[in-house]
Formats: sequence, C-alpha cells, structure tokens
Amino acid sequence: GYPILSSFSEYRRGDANKDGKINIADLIRYKKLAAGENAEEAERADLDGDGNISGTDLAKVRLYLLKYSEPEKESVPKTLHSETGNTYNLVWNDEFDKDGLDYNKWCFGYENGPASGYENMLLLTEQDDPSIVTAEGGLLKMNARRYFDKSRPEIKYATSNSLGTRETMNFKYGYVEMRAMVPTRQSAFPAFWSIGKPGLINKKNNGYYTEMDFFECFSHRFEMIANFHKWYDNGAHTNFDPNTSKKNGTSVGNSEYRYFYFKDYKTLPYEFHLYAFEWTKEYIKVYIDNECFVTLDITMSYDGEWEYGNSINTTVKLDPTAAKDMSGYHDYTYLLLQNLIYNSELSENGVTAGSVFPYRFYVDYVRLYQDKNNSDNGLIYLNDAGEKVNYYSN
Repeated sequence: GYPILSSFSEYRRGDANKDGKINIADLIRYKKLAAGENAEEAERADLDGDGNISGTDLAKVRLYLLKYSEPEKESVPKTLHSETGNTYNLVWNDEFDKDGLDYNKWCFGYENGPASGYENMLLLTEQDDPSIVTAEGGLLKMNARRYFDKSRPEIKYATSNSLGTRETMNFKYGYVEMRAMVPTRQSAFPAFWSIGKPGLINKKNNGYYTEMDFFECFSHRFEMIANFHKWYDNGAHTNFDPNTSKKNGTSVGNSEYRYFYFKDYKTLPYEFHLYAFEWTKEYIKVYIDNECFVTLDITMSYDGEWEYGNSINTTVKLDPTAAKDMSGYHDYTYLLLQNLIYNSELSENGVTAGSVFPYRFYVDYVRLYQDKNNSDNGLIYLNDAGEKVNYYSN
C-alpha cells in the first residue's frame, strides 16, 4: 500500500499503474499516456495541470521516482556461485537498514580535497550536513548539488567526502557486489574503487599502492569505465586501460578489456543496477548486471614493455624492476565510493546551464563474499563493538 506521507496525493499521482509503488513502470506508463495511447486516461498524465501533456509532466514523474522509489528488500543470500564456478560465502555486508551511517563499517576519507581542484566545492560528512550524505530508508544516500555558503562566496557546489572502509574493513580476494542507483549525468563523476593503501592493518610497502576502479562514469550518460592503477612512491604512475590492454594485437596475458555501455539509458539515473567484481590470485573480473566486461590477469605485469606510465607522468621514469612487481594486487585493500562533480564550467565535462541537480548516488547494499576454505583470503574488520577482528583467526 501507499506509505504515510504528507504529500500522499503527490505520491498517488506518481503511481501511474496503481500498484502502490513508484518505479520505472510508472514512468513508462506515463510516457504511453502522454503519447495518446489511452485518451480516457491521458488527462492523468497532465501532472502540472497546465492542460497540456509534455516533457514537463514526464520530468515530474522522474522527480517522483527520485523522491519516493526504493528498491524492494530481499533476503540476503549467504552463499553465491560466480560465473567462473567459484563458491563464496557472505563474510561482511551493509544493508543500510538502520538510519544513519554505521561507523563500524564506514569512514570518511580524504582521497579528494582542495588540492585536487575542488576549491569551489565543499566535501562534507554526515555530521556536516546529512542532506548531502546519510543512510535512511534502507539506502545509503549521497547527494551532490549546488550549494550556497554566505561565509564562503566562492563555494558553488557540495557533495560527500569519499566514503570507504579504510579504517573499518580491509580484505584480500573475494567477490564484492553492490546494488546502486548511479547518477549518469553531464558533469557527474561517480565511482566505485578499492585502494591498496595502509588502513586498518599495517601493510608491507610494495613501492607503490594500487587503485582498482571497478567503475567510473566521467560525465557520461551510458558509459562505464574500469581502470587499474599503480601509484609509485617516486611519483611514477601507470594504468591498465583500453590503451594498454593490447599491444601489437596481443593481449596482456589473459586480460580482456572493453567499456560497458547501457543500452537503455534515458531512465538510467533512476534505476538500480548490480555492480560487482571477483578477485582471485589469478585475475580480477568486473561485472555490471552480471555481465563481465573486464578481466585483468594479475599473474603478470602490465608495466615494462606495456608501460603507459610515460603517458601519465612524463617527469618520472618508471623503474624497470618495480614495474615487474604485481604483489600490490595480492595484498589487502579497502573499498571507496565517491560522488564528485566536474565543477569547472569551462570543461567539456563540466557543469552547464542544463545540469540537473542533485546527483544522487544511492546504494541498496554492499556485500563481500569469500571462499572460507581458501587460505589465501584475508579479512580484518571492526565488529559491532568497534573491536578489530581477524575473520580467519576466529
């Protein structure tokens, strides 16, 4: 049935098919009504009451979707089988079923800041402004939007600081799945990463740290990109992406790489999709909606003769010995979510007069599965009491 809301009539008008929910089916239904499919019902599609059925009415339905739609919660599967046939067991998760962030599972980071070019944008925490980032209604909600601060006239935008598990959960190998609604819009930069820096545990120094980008959306309406970086201590920087996935027609080991393109993207910013990756000793596979679009062979280096470092940082030469090292891809990492804005109005990816704010990055759940019988796995996390636990020592 309908929820108890002060705007009950608004909710009811948004529910085009009268099933007690507001979802993509209602937007499709209103599009058909607007196209004159059923003249008797067409009047219902005139949501702004101006006597005409137009794009402004459909825009209202989209707003209703953002305001009221929530994914239906299902029981959490304790075991799953990957495409490769591996069996995994649930070892860590957040269903966001309590209001407010769980700080035994998440922490705000400083992977982005003023030095990164965001001088006119505030990076806020839940304590700063829960309208920007919080957990409520079964969802993690990150909102990037225009922002006014009279004490700082240079500020034009605000979003959440990076949100991750650096001080709450570090892991090695496994299968991670996230169900999320991602803002695929002009000037939006949402991303789902893992970072191989020291965090909850003290790691050995590999001479570099890894950055695994399972998806990044660079101001694009339907394109998702994965990237894999090595950031060296001496300032060198290499990256595995489409430009380095092949050389002279030959792949790097068993690696395969392509972009992921959503076929129906008009309602994409209002839809929840599955984003996942599988990480073993041999490979990293990246999935969207259970479709694998990237495989990175981590048994061999993509640096050296495959070097892309000079294209990223021309001032630092890549050490040939360090380039052969891939141990960083076999060490602990932590998850990271970000919901940034290309805040320069001069950039081709930047904010325009037609940019539709806020940019909503909403997460239904994040789940980590591992093979409990695999001695190569690792998992260090905080329990509900805030105590550090080694999963495989208990």
